Amino acid sequence: MSSVMYERMRVNPKFQKLVSERGRFAWTLSAIVLILFYGFFMLVAFNPGLLAKKIAEGSMWPIGYTIELPD
Repeated sequence: MSSVMYERMRVNPKFQKLVSERGRFAWTLSAIVLILFYGFFMLVAFNPGLLAKKIAEGSMWPIGYTIELPD
């Protein structure tokens, strides 16, 4: 593609809208990942016993295993 076609695409309002939505989506996903990542470490640091509790009475599965299962 020529530079003229690239320039036409860049100035197209639909393309600019797509780029802005993509950026907003990327920042939203980044925030979610960071919150989950640091939230997990904060949970382990400040309340480690919570992950060791059993999911039900008589169960051998702690909450920490059930959180890890979907990964």
